[in-house]
Amino acid sequence: MKQVRIGVLAGLAFLAVWLLPELLPSGPNLNLDIAGQLTGGRLALGLFFAYLMGVGTSLTPCVYPLIPITLSVMGVKKGGSRLQNATLGGAYVGGMILTYDAVGIALIALHKTSATLLANPWVIVPIALLFVLLAMPMFGVFELNLPAGLQARLNQVGGPGLLGSFSMGLVAGLVAAPCSGPVTALIAGIVSGTGNYVLGTGLMTIYAIGIGTLFFVLATFSVQLPRSGPWMEGIKSFFGIALVALALLYLKDAFPAFRAAMSSLGHAVTRMAPIAGATVGIGVLLGALHRSFHGSGTDKALKTLGVALAIGGIFVRFGAPAEAAPVATEAGVKSGKLAFVGLDEGLAKAKAEHKPVLIDFGAEWCAACKELEAKTYPNPAVREQTARFVMVKVDGTDETDAIDALYEKYGVPGLPTVVFLGSNGEQVKSAKLVGFESPEKFAARLKKIQ
Repeated sequence: MKQVRIGVLAGLAFLAVWLLPELLPSGPNLNLDIAGQLTGGRLALGLFFAYLMGVGTSLTPCVYPLIPITLSVMGVKKGGSRLQNATLGGAYVGGMILTYDAVGIALIALHKTSATLLANPWVIVPIALLFVLLAMPMFGVFELNLPAGLQARLNQVGGPGLLGSFSMGLVAGLVAAPCSGPVTALIAGIVSGTGNYVLGTGLMTIYAIGIGTLFFVLATFSVQLPRSGPWMEGIKSFFGIALVALALLYLKDAFPAFRAAMSSLGHAVTRMAPIAGATVGIGVLLGALHRSFHGSGTDKALKTLGVALAIGGIFVRFGAPAEAAPVATEAGVKSGKLAFVGLDEGLAKAKAEHKPVLIDFGAEWCAACKELEAKTYPNPAVREQTARFVMVKVDGTDETDAIDALYEKYGVPGLPTVVFLGSNGEQVKSAKLVGFESPEKFAARLKKIQ
Protein backbone atom coordinates (compact mmCIF):
# COMPACT_ATOMS: atom_id res chain seq x y z
CA MET A 1 0.00 0.00 0.00
CA LYS A 2 2.86 2.36 0.83
CA GLN A 3 4.41 1.81 -2.59
CA VAL A 4 1.06 2.58 -4.23
CA ARG A 5 0.76 5.86 -2.30
CA ILE A 6 4.28 6.84 -3.28
CA GLY A 7 3.56 6.00 -6.93
CA VAL A 8 0.37 8.06 -6.91
CA LEU A 9 2.21 10.97 -5.29
CA ALA A 10 4.98 10.75 -7.89
CA GLY A 11 2.39 10.73 -10.69
CA LEU A 12 0.65 13.78 -9.26
CA ALA A 13 4.01 15.57 -8.95
CA PHE A 14 4.79 14.75 -12.59
CA LEU A 15 1.43 16.10 -13.80
CA ALA A 16 1.58 19.17 -11.58
CA VAL A 17 5.01 20.27 -12.80
CA TRP A 18 4.23 19.43 -16.42
CA LEU A 19 0.70 20.78 -16.83
CA LEU A 20 -0.32 23.12 -14.02
CA PRO A 21 2.15 25.94 -14.83
CA GLU A 22 0.52 26.38 -18.24
CA LEU A 23 -2.79 27.05 -16.50
CA LEU A 24 -1.35 29.90 -14.44
CA PRO A 25 -2.16 33.41 -15.71
CA SER A 26 1.55 34.10 -16.13
CA GLY A 27 2.40 30.80 -17.82
CA PRO A 28 5.26 28.61 -16.60
CA ASN A 29 7.59 31.45 -15.58
CA LEU A 30 7.16 32.40 -11.92
CA ASN A 31 10.53 34.08 -11.52
CA LEU A 32 10.96 36.51 -8.63
CA ASP A 33 8.30 39.08 -9.30
CA ILE A 34 5.50 37.50 -7.29
CA ALA A 35 4.72 40.84 -5.68
CA GLY A 36 4.58 42.53 -9.07
CA GLN A 37 2.18 39.91 -10.39
CA LEU A 38 -0.09 40.34 -7.38
CA THR A 39 -0.28 44.09 -7.86
CA GLY A 40 -0.91 43.49 -11.55
CA GLY A 41 -4.11 41.50 -11.25
CA ARG A 42 -3.00 38.21 -9.66
CA LEU A 43 -4.65 38.91 -6.30
CA ALA A 44 -7.03 35.93 -6.26
CA LEU A 45 -4.25 33.53 -7.24
CA GLY A 46 -1.91 34.98 -4.61
CA LEU A 47 -4.52 34.72 -1.87
CA PHE A 48 -5.29 31.14 -2.87
CA PHE A 49 -1.64 30.07 -2.64
CA ALA A 50 -1.20 31.95 0.65
CA TYR A 51 -4.15 29.99 2.04
CA LEU A 52 -2.76 26.65 0.80
CA MET A 53 0.62 27.42 2.37
CA GLY A 54 -1.16 28.18 5.64
CA VAL A 55 -3.03 24.87 5.53
CA GLY A 56 0.22 23.08 4.70
CA THR A 57 1.92 24.73 7.67
CA SER A 58 -0.84 23.42 9.98
CA LEU A 59 -0.03 19.87 8.82
CA THR A 60 3.62 20.00 9.93
CA PRO A 61 4.88 18.16 13.04
CA CYS A 62 5.20 21.42 15.02
CA VAL A 63 1.51 22.25 14.70
CA TYR A 64 -0.62 19.23 13.81
CA PRO A 65 -0.03 17.02 16.90
CA LEU A 66 -0.69 19.98 19.21
CA ILE A 67 -4.12 20.83 17.78
CA PRO A 68 -6.15 18.58 20.14
CA ILE A 69 -4.11 19.78 23.15
CA THR A 70 -4.56 23.42 22.16
CA LEU A 71 -8.31 23.00 21.75
CA SER A 72 -8.53 21.31 25.14
CA VAL A 73 -6.66 24.15 26.86
CA MET A 74 -8.96 26.66 25.12
CA GLY A 75 -11.94 24.95 26.73
CA VAL A 76 -13.43 23.35 23.61
CA LYS A 77 -15.65 20.44 24.66
CA LYS A 78 -17.07 17.64 22.54
CA GLY A 79 -20.44 17.87 24.21
CA GLY A 80 -20.44 21.65 24.36
CA SER A 81 -22.42 24.15 22.35
CA ARG A 82 -21.31 24.26 18.73
CA LEU A 83 -21.67 28.05 18.71
CA GLN A 84 -19.56 28.39 21.85
CA ASN A 85 -16.84 26.11 20.47
CA ALA A 86 -16.87 27.96 17.15
CA THR A 87 -16.48 31.25 19.02
CA LEU A 88 -13.44 29.93 20.87
CA GLY A 89 -11.93 28.66 17.61
CA GLY A 90 -12.64 31.99 15.94
CA ALA A 91 -10.97 33.87 18.80
CA TYR A 92 -7.86 31.70 18.43
CA VAL A 93 -7.69 32.34 14.67
CA GLY A 94 -8.30 36.05 15.29
CA GLY A 95 -5.25 36.18 17.57
CA MET A 96 -3.12 34.58 14.85
CA ILE A 97 -4.41 37.03 12.26
CA LEU A 98 -3.49 40.00 14.44
CA THR A 99 0.05 38.70 14.98
CA TYR A 100 0.72 37.94 11.32
CA ASP A 101 -0.83 41.23 10.18
CA ALA A 102 1.46 43.09 12.56
CA VAL A 103 4.46 41.32 11.04
CA GLY A 104 3.25 42.21 7.54
CA ILE A 105 2.73 45.88 8.39
CA ALA A 106 6.19 46.10 9.95
CA LEU A 107 7.80 44.58 6.85
CA ILE A 108 5.95 46.91 4.49
CA ALA A 109 6.97 49.89 6.62
CA LEU A 110 10.60 48.86 6.03
CA HIS A 111 9.92 48.25 2.36
CA LYS A 112 12.16 49.63 -0.33
CA THR A 113 11.10 49.63 -3.98
CA SER A 114 11.32 46.01 -5.13
CA ALA A 115 12.64 47.12 -8.50
CA THR A 116 15.78 48.42 -6.80
CA LEU A 117 16.20 45.56 -4.37
CA LEU A 118 15.83 42.74 -6.85
CA ALA A 119 18.31 44.33 -9.22
CA ASN A 120 21.09 44.20 -6.64
CA PRO A 121 23.08 40.94 -6.25
CA TRP A 122 24.18 42.10 -2.79
CA VAL A 123 20.52 41.82 -1.77
CA ILE A 124 19.51 38.79 -3.85
CA VAL A 125 22.35 36.50 -2.76
CA PRO A 126 21.73 36.88 1.01
CA ILE A 127 18.00 36.31 0.45
CA ALA A 128 18.73 33.12 -1.49
CA LEU A 129 21.16 31.90 1.18
CA LEU A 130 18.55 32.64 3.85
CA PHE A 131 16.02 30.48 2.04
CA VAL A 132 18.54 27.63 1.82
CA LEU A 133 19.30 28.01 5.54
CA LEU A 134 15.59 27.96 6.40
CA ALA A 135 15.11 24.86 4.25
CA MET A 136 17.63 22.84 6.26
CA PRO A 137 15.36 22.35 9.33
CA MET A 138 12.60 21.21 6.98
CA PHE A 139 14.91 18.38 5.88
CA GLY A 140 15.89 17.63 9.48
CA VAL A 141 19.52 18.71 8.99
CA PHE A 142 19.28 20.70 12.23
CA GLU A 143 16.50 21.91 14.51
CA LEU A 144 15.28 25.50 14.53
CA ASN A 145 14.06 26.00 18.09
CA LEU A 146 13.27 28.93 20.33
CA PRO A 147 15.28 29.34 23.55
CA ALA A 148 13.91 26.99 26.22
CA GLY A 149 13.01 29.83 28.59
CA LEU A 150 11.01 31.69 25.95
CA GLN A 151 9.33 28.47 24.84
CA ALA A 152 8.24 27.78 28.43
CA ARG A 153 6.82 31.29 28.83
CA LEU A 154 4.90 31.07 25.55
CA ASN A 155 3.40 27.70 26.52
CA GLN A 156 1.95 29.33 29.64
CA VAL A 157 0.08 31.99 27.66
CA GLY A 158 -3.67 31.56 27.31
CA GLY A 159 -6.26 29.32 28.85
CA PRO A 160 -9.98 28.61 28.68
CA GLY A 161 -12.39 31.24 27.47
CA LEU A 162 -12.36 33.86 24.73
CA LEU A 163 -9.49 35.92 26.10
CA GLY A 164 -7.36 32.83 26.71
CA SER A 165 -8.06 31.50 23.21
CA PHE A 166 -7.24 34.86 21.66
CA SER A 167 -4.00 35.07 23.67
CA MET A 168 -2.98 31.59 22.55
CA GLY A 169 -3.58 32.63 18.96
CA LEU A 170 -1.36 35.67 19.43
CA VAL A 171 1.67 33.52 20.30
CA ALA A 172 0.81 30.48 18.12
CA GLY A 173 3.16 31.55 15.34
CA LEU A 174 6.10 31.77 17.73
CA VAL A 175 5.34 28.44 19.41
CA ALA A 176 5.23 26.72 16.01
CA ALA A 177 8.26 28.64 14.69
CA PRO A 178 10.44 25.54 14.02
CA CYS A 179 8.08 24.55 11.19
CA SER A 180 6.09 27.71 10.47
CA GLY A 181 9.09 30.07 10.47
CA PRO A 182 10.52 29.13 7.05
CA VAL A 183 7.11 29.24 5.36
CA THR A 184 6.21 32.48 7.13
CA ALA A 185 9.49 33.98 5.91
CA LEU A 186 8.53 33.05 2.35
CA ILE A 187 5.12 34.74 2.67
CA ALA A 188 6.68 37.69 4.49
CA GLY A 189 9.13 38.26 1.63
CA ILE A 190 6.23 38.47 -0.81
CA VAL A 191 4.32 40.82 1.50
CA SER A 192 7.33 43.13 1.85
CA GLY A 193 7.76 43.24 -1.93
CA THR A 194 4.20 44.47 -2.51
CA GLY A 195 4.78 47.76 -0.70
CA ASN A 196 0.99 47.83 -0.30
CA TYR A 197 -0.50 47.76 3.21
CA VAL A 198 -3.92 46.50 2.12
CA LEU A 199 -2.55 43.76 -0.12
CA GLY A 200 0.19 42.79 2.33
CA THR A 201 -2.10 42.47 5.33
CA GLY A 202 -4.59 40.63 3.12
CA LEU A 203 -1.98 37.99 2.26
CA MET A 204 -0.95 37.65 5.89
CA THR A 205 -4.58 37.39 6.98
CA ILE A 206 -5.35 34.62 4.47
CA TYR A 207 -2.15 32.80 5.43
CA ALA A 208 -3.16 32.93 9.12
CA ILE A 209 -6.67 31.72 8.24
CA GLY A 210 -5.08 28.81 6.38
CA ILE A 211 -3.10 27.83 9.48
CA GLY A 212 -6.17 28.21 11.67
CA THR A 213 -8.64 26.35 9.45
CA LEU A 214 -8.11 22.99 11.14
CA PHE A 215 -8.36 24.58 14.60
CA PHE A 216 -11.66 26.23 13.72
CA VAL A 217 -13.18 23.20 11.99
CA LEU A 218 -12.21 20.83 14.79
CA ALA A 219 -13.42 23.23 17.46
CA THR A 220 -16.78 23.67 15.71
CA PHE A 221 -17.56 20.17 14.45
CA SER A 222 -15.41 17.93 16.71
CA VAL A 223 -14.00 16.09 13.69
CA GLN A 224 -11.53 13.30 14.46
CA LEU A 225 -8.01 14.05 13.20
CA PRO A 226 -6.04 11.40 11.30
CA ARG A 227 -3.09 10.09 13.29
CA SER A 228 0.22 11.90 13.22
CA GLY A 229 2.91 10.08 11.30
CA PRO A 230 5.78 10.18 8.81
CA TRP A 231 3.52 11.91 6.27
CA MET A 232 4.05 15.16 8.20
CA GLU A 233 7.79 14.92 7.57
CA GLY A 234 6.93 14.64 3.89
CA ILE A 235 5.13 17.98 4.08
CA LYS A 236 8.21 19.53 5.70
CA SER A 237 10.36 18.13 2.90
CA PHE A 238 7.96 19.60 0.34
CA PHE A 239 8.42 23.07 1.83
CA GLY A 240 12.19 22.54 1.99
CA ILE A 241 12.30 21.66 -1.72
CA ALA A 242 10.20 24.72 -2.55
CA LEU A 243 12.50 27.00 -0.55
CA VAL A 244 15.70 25.72 -2.20
CA ALA A 245 14.15 25.91 -5.69
CA LEU A 246 13.10 29.50 -5.00
CA ALA A 247 16.62 30.27 -3.76
CA LEU A 248 18.01 29.03 -7.09
CA LEU A 249 15.56 31.26 -8.96
CA TYR A 250 16.83 34.22 -6.94
CA LEU A 251 20.45 33.33 -7.68
CA LYS A 252 19.66 32.93 -11.38
CA ASP A 253 18.64 36.54 -11.55
CA ALA A 254 21.59 37.79 -9.53
CA PHE A 255 24.18 36.92 -12.19
CA PRO A 256 23.91 37.92 -15.89
CA ALA A 257 25.68 34.78 -17.15
CA PHE A 258 23.33 32.48 -15.23
CA ARG A 259 20.35 34.51 -16.40
CA ALA A 260 21.49 34.35 -20.02
CA ALA A 261 21.92 30.59 -19.83
CA MET A 262 18.35 30.16 -18.59
CA SER A 263 17.06 32.61 -21.20
CA SER A 264 18.44 30.32 -23.90
CA LEU A 265 15.99 27.68 -22.64
CA GLY A 266 12.99 29.90 -23.25
CA HIS A 267 12.23 28.53 -26.72
CA ALA A 268 12.38 24.95 -25.42
CA VAL A 269 10.39 25.29 -22.19
CA THR A 270 7.24 23.66 -23.58
CA ARG A 271 9.22 20.76 -25.05
CA MET A 272 11.13 20.34 -21.78
CA ALA A 273 8.01 20.50 -19.60
CA PRO A 274 7.30 16.73 -19.53
CA ILE A 275 10.99 16.03 -18.93
CA ALA A 276 11.02 18.44 -15.98
CA GLY A 277 7.84 16.84 -14.67
CA ALA A 278 9.30 13.35 -15.03
CA THR A 279 12.45 14.45 -13.21
CA VAL A 280 10.39 15.66 -10.26
CA GLY A 281 8.29 12.46 -10.34
CA ILE A 282 11.42 10.28 -10.28
CA GLY A 283 12.75 12.37 -7.40
CA VAL A 284 9.57 11.67 -5.43
CA LEU A 285 9.79 7.94 -6.23
CA LEU A 286 13.38 7.81 -5.01
CA GLY A 287 12.49 9.39 -1.68
CA ALA A 288 12.41 13.19 -1.92
CA LEU A 289 9.40 13.22 0.42
CA HIS A 290 9.04 9.88 2.18
CA ARG A 291 12.66 9.04 3.06
CA SER A 292 14.66 10.63 5.87
CA PHE A 293 18.17 11.99 6.28
CA HIS A 294 18.19 10.25 9.67
CA GLY A 295 17.75 6.76 8.21
CA SER A 296 20.25 4.27 6.83
CA GLY A 297 23.03 5.19 4.43
CA THR A 298 20.89 4.02 1.52
CA ASP A 299 17.97 6.15 2.72
CA LYS A 300 20.21 9.20 3.00
CA ALA A 301 21.65 8.68 -0.47
CA LEU A 302 18.25 8.15 -2.10
CA LYS A 303 16.77 11.11 -0.21
CA THR A 304 19.62 13.34 -1.39
CA LEU A 305 19.26 12.23 -5.01
CA GLY A 306 15.48 12.53 -4.88
CA VAL A 307 15.59 16.05 -3.44
CA ALA A 308 18.20 17.12 -6.00
CA LEU A 309 16.09 15.80 -8.90
CA ALA A 310 12.92 17.45 -7.56
CA ILE A 311 14.65 20.81 -7.10
CA GLY A 312 16.28 20.58 -10.54
CA GLY A 313 13.03 19.76 -12.31
CA ILE A 314 11.16 22.59 -10.62
CA PHE A 315 13.97 25.04 -11.34
CA VAL A 316 14.12 24.20 -15.05
CA ARG A 317 10.34 24.28 -15.42
CA PHE A 318 9.85 27.61 -13.70
CA GLY A 319 13.17 29.28 -14.47
CA ALA A 320 12.98 29.63 -18.26
CA PRO A 321 11.50 32.94 -19.41
CA ALA A 322 8.31 33.32 -21.38
CA GLU A 323 8.61 33.76 -25.10
CA ALA A 324 6.81 36.38 -27.17
CA ALA A 325 3.94 34.91 -29.16
CA PRO A 326 3.95 35.25 -32.96
CA VAL A 327 1.45 37.64 -34.51
CA ALA A 328 -0.73 36.67 -37.46
CA THR A 329 -0.86 39.24 -40.27
CA GLU A 330 -2.15 39.32 -43.83
CA ALA A 331 1.37 38.56 -45.01
CA GLY A 332 1.71 35.57 -42.70
CA VAL A 333 3.21 35.26 -39.26
CA LYS A 334 5.89 37.54 -37.88
CA SER A 335 7.67 38.00 -34.57
CA GLY A 336 5.67 39.32 -31.64
CA LYS A 337 8.48 41.61 -30.50
CA LEU A 338 8.01 45.36 -30.81
CA ALA A 339 10.78 47.80 -31.62
CA PHE A 340 11.73 50.02 -28.67
CA VAL A 341 14.19 52.91 -28.56
CA GLY A 342 16.19 54.49 -25.75
CA LEU A 343 14.72 57.22 -23.56
CA ASP A 344 16.67 60.20 -24.91
CA GLU A 345 16.16 59.17 -28.53
CA GLY A 346 12.47 58.46 -27.94
CA LEU A 347 11.75 61.77 -26.21
CA ALA A 348 13.51 63.70 -28.98
CA LYS A 349 11.59 61.83 -31.68
CA ALA A 350 8.26 62.32 -29.92
CA LYS A 351 8.85 66.04 -29.58
CA ALA A 352 9.80 66.40 -33.24
CA GLU A 353 6.83 64.35 -34.49
CA HIS A 354 4.31 65.48 -31.81
CA LYS A 355 3.58 61.89 -30.77
CA PRO A 356 2.66 60.40 -27.40
CA VAL A 357 5.27 58.24 -25.66
CA LEU A 358 5.02 54.83 -24.03
CA ILE A 359 7.86 54.22 -21.56
CA ASP A 360 8.18 50.59 -20.51
CA PHE A 361 10.17 50.07 -17.29
CA GLY A 362 11.21 46.42 -17.07
CA ALA A 363 14.03 44.01 -16.21
CA GLU A 364 15.28 40.57 -17.18
CA TRP A 365 14.39 39.14 -13.76
CA CYS A 366 10.83 40.51 -13.84
CA ALA A 367 8.26 37.80 -14.67
CA ALA A 368 5.33 40.17 -15.23
CA CYS A 369 7.54 42.24 -17.58
CA LYS A 370 8.10 39.15 -19.71
CA GLU A 371 4.39 38.46 -19.60
CA LEU A 372 3.63 41.92 -21.01
CA GLU A 373 6.12 41.26 -23.80
CA ALA A 374 4.80 37.77 -24.52
CA LYS A 375 1.04 38.23 -24.21
CA THR A 376 0.04 41.88 -24.33
CA TYR A 377 2.33 43.74 -26.74
CA PRO A 378 1.99 41.21 -29.61
CA ASN A 379 -1.81 41.46 -29.61
CA PRO A 380 -3.09 42.95 -32.92
CA ALA A 381 -5.36 45.46 -31.16
CA VAL A 382 -2.45 46.62 -29.01
CA ARG A 383 -0.09 46.87 -31.99
CA GLU A 384 -2.64 48.95 -33.85
CA GLN A 385 -2.68 51.45 -30.99
CA THR A 386 1.07 51.44 -30.31
CA ALA A 387 1.69 52.48 -33.92
CA ARG A 388 0.71 56.00 -32.77
CA PHE A 389 3.33 56.00 -30.00
CA VAL A 390 7.06 56.32 -29.70
CA MET A 391 7.96 53.15 -27.82
CA VAL A 392 10.68 53.54 -25.19
CA LYS A 393 12.27 50.80 -23.10
CA VAL A 394 14.08 51.44 -19.80
CA ASP A 395 16.02 48.35 -18.67
CA GLY A 396 16.30 48.12 -14.89
CA THR A 397 18.02 44.74 -14.80
CA ASP A 398 21.14 46.23 -13.24
CA GLU A 399 20.81 48.90 -10.57
CA THR A 400 22.45 52.25 -11.33
CA ASP A 401 22.05 55.77 -9.98
CA ALA A 402 20.66 56.84 -13.34
CA ILE A 403 17.96 54.15 -13.25
CA ASP A 404 17.05 55.08 -9.67
CA ALA A 405 16.72 58.70 -10.72
CA LEU A 406 14.31 57.71 -13.51
CA TYR A 407 12.25 55.64 -11.08
CA GLU A 408 11.93 58.68 -8.85
CA LYS A 409 11.22 61.09 -11.70
CA TYR A 410 8.42 59.01 -13.20
CA GLY A 411 7.08 57.57 -9.94
CA VAL A 412 7.90 53.91 -10.60
CA PRO A 413 6.82 51.84 -7.55
CA GLY A 414 7.89 48.44 -8.95
CA LEU A 415 8.28 46.51 -12.18
CA PRO A 416 6.79 46.39 -14.66
CA THR A 417 5.56 49.97 -14.87
CA VAL A 418 4.35 51.57 -18.09
CA VAL A 419 4.36 55.37 -18.11
CA PHE A 420 2.62 57.46 -20.75
CA LEU A 421 3.48 60.94 -21.98
CA GLY A 422 0.94 62.85 -24.05
CA SER A 423 1.85 64.48 -27.35
CA ASN A 424 2.40 67.67 -25.33
CA GLY A 425 5.24 65.96 -23.43
CA GLU A 426 3.39 65.89 -20.10
CA GLN A 427 3.03 62.65 -18.14
CA VAL A 428 -0.51 61.24 -18.07
CA LYS A 429 -0.39 60.04 -14.47
CA SER A 430 -3.92 58.66 -14.48
CA ALA A 431 -2.95 56.19 -17.24
CA LYS A 432 0.16 54.75 -15.56
CA LEU A 433 0.15 50.96 -15.39
CA VAL A 434 1.88 48.94 -12.67
CA GLY A 435 2.04 45.18 -13.23
CA PHE A 436 0.58 42.99 -15.96
CA GLU A 437 -2.59 43.85 -17.88
CA SER A 438 -4.55 41.83 -20.42
CA PRO A 439 -4.34 42.89 -24.10
CA GLU A 440 -7.98 44.02 -24.17
CA LYS A 441 -7.62 46.33 -21.16
CA PHE A 442 -4.24 47.60 -22.32
CA ALA A 443 -5.57 48.46 -25.78
CA ALA A 444 -8.45 50.39 -24.15
CA ARG A 445 -5.90 52.24 -21.97
CA LEU A 446 -3.86 53.20 -25.05
CA LYS A 447 -6.91 54.65 -26.81
CA LYS A 448 -7.25 57.29 -24.08
CA ILE A 449 -3.76 58.68 -24.66
CA GLN A 450 -3.48 61.50 -27.19
